[in-house]
Amino acid sequence: MISIIIPVYNSEHYLARCIDSILAQTYSHFELILVDDGSTDRSGVIADDYAKKDKRIKVFHKPNAGVSHTRNYGLSQATGEWIAFVDSDDALSDSFLEELLKATTPVTDFCLCNFTMTNWDGNNYPYETFRVGRKQEKTISNLYNCGWMFSIGILFRKAFLTDNHLFFPEHINYTEDVWFITRAIYYANCIKKTEQSLYLYNTGNPNSITHLSHNETAENMRMNCMTETIAFLQANNSFNGCKKAIYSRILVWKSYIALYPELFDRFNDQFVEANAYIWINQFLSMKMKIMLWLLSRRLFLPAKMLSRFYNKHISQTPTSTSP
Repeated sequence: MISIIIPVYNSEHYLARCIDSILAQTYSHFELILVDDGSTDRSGVIADDYAKKDKRIKVFHKPNAGVSHTRNYGLSQATGEWIAFVDSDDALSDSFLEELLKATTPVTDFCLCNFTMTNWDGNNYPYETFRVGRKQEKTISNLYNCGWMFSIGILFRKAFLTDNHLFFPEHINYTEDVWFITRAIYYANCIKKTEQSLYLYNTGNPNSITHLSHNETAENMRMNCMTETIAFLQANNSFNGCKKAIYSRILVWKSYIALYPELFDRFNDQFVEANAYIWINQFLSMKMKIMLWLLSRRLFLPAKMLSRFYNKHISQTPTSTSP
């Protein structure tokens, strides 16, 4: 059996669609765990109404504590052999569970699929999640070379998570997916992937934590996530092989500073080592590389002059969720 865990917080406009997509699964032997994280809208009522109609649905209500705590709470209530995390504003294709199960073997630790990014208005496009390499460091590099990093859209063997004490970091509620999936790749002995796009990711929710990023709290949380993640990889002698990809991704995240002259002096506060990867960064435009190089050299005056020609829509690879 599969336990599907959905943290629910103020998602009344999307929750019914999400639940309906799960109830429509071609594989029906699952339990759906809805954890209401102190919603202030009708999300909790919607969840309770669905639970009255289908005995596979379990609803839990708790005070607001963030997505990491909420996923961990759902995991503590799960009884399935497999675990799938879904965000409440997303949806699944009808064959999501069936196809992921088909792709597993008796020794598979987790299995992932590709995504369809959707705005709910018909403007959808396929998105390729990270590829599985022959070695863990290569897989981690592939993860950080992707635009988005997720713990959703994946089928985890529950024993794999519990045996490795792999839970979400409750002090991090933004980029917690990055923290979690990096460690999952490190611990996994067997990762499988189907190339089908089975998870429907909603990029159009204006209240999503992804859209609320680039504020001081979110950026500090993201940098703390990477400080802990790099320390974890270094302690396990697994950092050198994926250092280039990780530092390149950190530069993309830090590049928002180039849009705000009042923040220029913060650029070298963390991960100065990443500056060595400015010119070889595959994600940054040449204009952005020049900006970041100026900031790395603390040449703030020419950087401010150059920033006048930019706007707040500088093209760069999208960053993580999960949030």
